[in-house]
Amino acid sequence: MTVNFGLTLNSLKQHKWRFLAILFLIGVGGMYGILPVGRALLIAYPRRTPVTGTPGDAGYAYENVTLTTSTGVQLHGWYIASQHGATILIAHPYTSNRSHYLEQAIFLAEHGYGVLLFDLAAHGESKGRRVTLDGTDVLAAAAYLEGRADTKDDKIGAWGFSLGGMVSLQAAAQNDHIQAIVADGPFPIVAAEDMPKPKTLEDWVWLPFDTVQRLSLRILAIPPARSTIQALSQVAPRKVLLVSGSQNSGEQRVMRHYHNTASGNVILWEVADANHIESWYVAKETYQERVLQLFDTALLGMHTPRRGRGSE
Repeated sequence: MTVNFGLTLNSLKQHKWRFLAILFLIGVGGMYGILPVGRALLIAYPRRTPVTGTPGDAGYAYENVTLTTSTGVQLHGWYIASQHGATILIAHPYTSNRSHYLEQAIFLAEHGYGVLLFDLAAHGESKGRRVTLDGTDVLAAAAYLEGRADTKDDKIGAWGFSLGGMVSLQAAAQNDHIQAIVADGPFPIVAAEDMPKPKTLEDWVWLPFDTVQRLSLRILAIPPARSTIQALSQVAPRKVLLVSGSQNSGEQRVMRHYHNTASGNVILWEVADANHIESWYVAKETYQERVLQLFDTALLGMHTPRRGRGSE
């Protein structure tokens, strides 16, 4: 009995380490295989949210517009006419839609700007099943504005949030009629050079995850036109305001990397107490002033700062 019991203990010890090794491999496979691939699929096929409200609810006249991308996808939007010849297109974040950014649109309209609010492909009421990362949607919006009589001398700006910010930069790198860009937390990361060099253990842990996710998006045939770093370089000397929420350490790290590798055309504004794309709500008055300063200077040639809502 003693001999058999000893053999059993040895056997259990051997199986224990094998079992732990199997669990470790399963964990690594899940962390760096299943999870990033699953996340890439979620990015590729976003969940739609319903469009609620219109500019008319705030008393603004608007037009329903349909845009068509170079790949034939129809995008739906609203257009508020410009009072002084400059127009801003607003690109919403992932799984959002144009109705979620009516407050920002009305703010711009109160200061005379025309506004084009539209749903990105596979979002809101727009057609398409898969998201695009190459700026195709924003290019269609810019082309629409270029054809309007009330947009003078291609005075076009872009204001994008998260996914909308990233694709706005992609589009501006391909269309120099987009004269100024506000990119609030532009994500996702679409190229290896967009990732800052890892410094901490956490950075190293997430590096393979991000790599597999990017590769998965390319396998799904959803590539960017270029890296965000390249886009920022090609946008120069046009001005870009990067907005970063300081409460999101990953976002802050990436936005600092973008700023440090870009030329002097990129301004980085870090908002304390704000998480990803929360800066408008955390520091609204300052946000409004910075947006007006950028667009007024770039599109209207105004160098005297205007304040936020109701200041005219």
